Amino acid sequence: MGKFNKGERHVQKEERIEKRPIAASSGSNKKKLYASLIFIFSFFLYSNTITHDYALDDDVVFKENRYVQQGFEGIKDIFSHGFLYGFNQRNNQSYRPLVSTVFAIEYAFFGANPLAGHLINVFFYALSCMLLFLMLTKMFRGHGLIVPFLIALIYAAHPIHTEVVANIKGRDDMLTLLLMVVTFYFLFDYLVKQKRMYLVLSVIAYFGCLLTKENAVAIIALIPITIFVFSESNIRGAMRSSLPFGMVLILYLLLRDSVLDTVGFGEQLDIINNSLMAAKTKSEMLATNFVILGKYLALLAVPHPLSFDYSFNHFPIVGWSNWQALLSLGIYVALGVYAVKNIMKKDIIAYGILLYLITFSVTSNLFVKIGATLGERFMFIPSLGFAIVFVLIIIRLLDRNKPEGEEAFYLSMNAKSKTLIGIVVVMALTYSVKTYSRNFDWENNQTLFRADINATPNSARTHFSLGSTLNTNSETEQDPNKKAEMLQEAITELRRTVEIHPTFSAAWYNMGVAYFNSKDEANAMIAYQNCLLYNAFDKQALNNLGVIYFNRKEYKEAIEHFNRAIKAFPGFPDPYANMGAAYHNMGDAKNAITYYEQALGFNPNNRMVNGNLAKLYNTLGESAKSEFYAKRAAQ
Repeated sequence: MGKFNKGERHVQKEERIEKRPIAASSGSNKKKLYASLIFIFSFFLYSNTITHDYALDDDVVFKENRYVQQGFEGIKDIFSHGFLYGFNQRNNQSYRPLVSTVFAIEYAFFGANPLAGHLINVFFYALSCMLLFLMLTKMFRGHGLIVPFLIALIYAAHPIHTEVVANIKGRDDMLTLLLMVVTFYFLFDYLVKQKRMYLVLSVIAYFGCLLTKENAVAIIALIPITIFVFSESNIRGAMRSSLPFGMVLILYLLLRDSVLDTVGFGEQLDIINNSLMAAKTKSEMLATNFVILGKYLALLAVPHPLSFDYSFNHFPIVGWSNWQALLSLGIYVALGVYAVKNIMKKDIIAYGILLYLITFSVTSNLFVKIGATLGERFMFIPSLGFAIVFVLIIIRLLDRNKPEGEEAFYLSMNAKSKTLIGIVVVMALTYSVKTYSRNFDWENNQTLFRADINATPNSARTHFSLGSTLNTNSETEQDPNKKAEMLQEAITELRRTVEIHPTFSAAWYNMGVAYFNSKDEANAMIAYQNCLLYNAFDKQALNNLGVIYFNRKEYKEAIEHFNRAIKAFPGFPDPYANMGAAYHNMGDAKNAITYYEQALGFNPNNRMVNGNLAKLYNTLGESAKSEFYAKRAAQ
């Protein structure tokens, strides 16, 4: 009998052992299924951006960046210079060699092909969201798979991400998120398995994060909090585990300091870059800042309407009597108090709040003023905190009457878990409709700017962007009627720009170009003069104003403006040629030849200058020189 009982127990034990791999395999397959669904969903959501053109700052970071255009050969220079040095030769502020390297590799394989750039962006986003889900399954151990899945779903669907994913330049934010997710993925593996290799991989990923975008600096504060909340570590142990990441941050800062001429995160700002610069007092600046911070929260909850720009004067300067400033301050104080009060209890909602506040701190304008009033891209990582808090609050509301010791409802399919899934899926679908439709606005600059003047009608930069783009596009328009319509619309938008921001010199300049191309030299002259009123050294305005005087045969005034353009920027070739033509028409052959030759020093094959020199030397009876320049003009 004893043998029988022993054997019976043995059989039962064997049955349990056989079932474990089956259960594990089932869980693993479900995880792969959920991960695949997140990838497919995220990819499809942005699939309508793949055929889009370049937009916004894509020229700066890709099309017109010298080092990126060199492909693999440019990578060495990318790592030894600032982010925008290949575009504007300014070795300051930003050091993002990893994302520029990715751009250089893309160029080496595909050239300047926007389809390839957008396809890569969509792939990286889908990959990031999939890895985010897998990382969340490690973070939310004990919460099953449905909670990480729903958080990843809300995150993937959120429309505030369109600026990053639909704009090729946004790859810096995308790669920062991707590497942050990898950092935490391997960090959780290290905490569970205690294998040093996982810690090494996590630290390397964080270093890559720092080399992608500066806002990754804030993640160093999130690492010990994450370890503390989602592991058995106490706060001291969490800090100790974070030390390798602190060492990597110091290494990055030293590297950045050695490469850049200016290492500060701040910059000289104008109100067109940041509306807060229009504040007359620090109190007004802070109150307006909180109105803007409140807008971020509003866009997370209800992301409509969206815009690429929220600059002056979308947010007028206000004081503390403004109800929006007070409400926003109250909400942020409440969030901060809740987070500080509950984080030591390892409260996940408190963690989500801190994730939002910490990762947003660098671009919030509270501590360092940046070159933007509000940017949807700045929510790319902080919105993860929103997704966590959103799902966890629903769980807490549904679970509020749970008897102590009862299994969490989301671990099995029941009425409450179906309610949770239903609420989140409806929200995700609502967000998805907005995201998919918003993507169409990003087709090119003109479609984007035209859409966003309705979203932010009081933003000077939005109207300026549309006006200047219409100006540029009109140059290649063959239909004279369409061209005239484009120029008239450009003038209308630029006039609206200077109504909002009268001292915006670039708007006055572009208005002058539009009027000139419309054959209205009188208004073009007024616009150029207004440009010079606010920027006396604008070389293009000086040169173009000189051209108008030249056309009027007022050569002395023309020469005066060409001279001013040369003094403002000696390396600008246009006024030398124009100066030569003015002296030529005045009959001053000596000065005409001097300036023509200086113009040829910039471009020996300038047909107009060579042709003018041929005519001039023919007039002087020097046939050999005349023939020489005539041949060059004909080449």
